[in-house]
Amino acid sequence: MTKIIADKLMDETAIAKSRVLPYQLMMAWSALADGMPPEIANALKFAMQRAIAHVPKLSGNVVIAIDVSGSMSSSITGYRKGATSQLRCVDAAALFASAFKYVNPNIRLMPFDTQVRQLSNLTKVQEYLRKKASNGQHEEIDIFALAKKFANMCGGGTDCSKPLELLVKENAEVDLVIYFSDNESWADQIHRSQHQTGMMHFWNKLKLQNPKAKLVCVDLQPYVTSQMPERDDVMNIGGFSDTVFKLIESFANNEMHADHWVSEIEKIEISQTQLHAS
Repeated sequence: MTKIIADKLMDETAIAKSRVLPYQLMMAWSALADGMPPEIANALKFAMQRAIAHVPKLSGNVVIAIDVSGSMSSSITGYRKGATSQLRCVDAAALFASAFKYVNPNIRLMPFDTQVRQLSNLTKVQEYLRKKASNGQHEEIDIFALAKKFANMCGGGTDCSKPLELLVKENAEVDLVIYFSDNESWADQIHRSQHQTGMMHFWNKLKLQNPKAKLVCVDLQPYVTSQMPERDDVMNIGGFSDTVFKLIESFANNEMHADHWVSEIEKIEISQTQLHAS
C-alpha cells in the first residue's frame, strides 16, 4: 500500500493533469502523522517540485515581505471546534514566499516583525537558486524545509511598514512588493495622526522613487480593516488558497482593473433552470 500511494504521488502525468498547487501539498504535509512511512513523505516532496511549475514567473525587481510576528502562529483557518487546521498563518506565508523564490531566484525575501529580520543561510539558498537558474539545472530543493526556516522565526510584535521603510532608505529599485501577513500591525502608529498607516506613509515615499511600482497585500485572515486602501497600484487579497498565485500574476501583468470582480461576475452565465431552482 505504501508503494501504491508513493507511486501515485510521484506520477508526473497525474500531477500535471490535476494541476495541484503548492498550498494543497503543504496542507497534506502538515497533516502527516509521525509514523508515516518516509517513502510517502519523500513522494510529497517530489510532487511539490513538480507543482512548483505552476507558480508564475514575475518580471522586474520583486520583493516579498513575510510577516513572522507572534500573531502569525495562529491557525490559518482560525479556531473551529474539532476542525482547527494544524497549518499556521506563518506556514502558509512561508510556503507562498518560498514557492515564488524557487521559480523566481532573484526575488528579494524580507521576513519582518518589528524589524526586518535576517534569515540564517538565506544567502546560500539564494546563491544556489541563482546558480540553478543560470545553468538551467534541475536539482531538487526541499520547499518544505525552506518554508520551515521562515516559520521557525515566528514571534514578536508587528510593524508592517518596516520592509517599505528599509526599501526607501536604500533607495531601492522596485517593480512589485508582495506582503504575506495577517494584517495585525499595531506597532507602527506614529503616522495615525496623519490619518494614514505606517505602510501608507512609506509606500507613498517609495512611489516617489519608483512611480510604476505595485503593491499586493495578501491578508491571510481577512479582517474588516486593512493597512492599505485599494488603489490602481495596490491590490488587497483576502484568503490563502492557490488562487493567490494567479491573482498576483494577473495584477503584475496589468490584467486586472478597478472593476475586475464586477466584470468577472458579469461573465457568469446563469441558465433559466438555475434561476427557477434559486
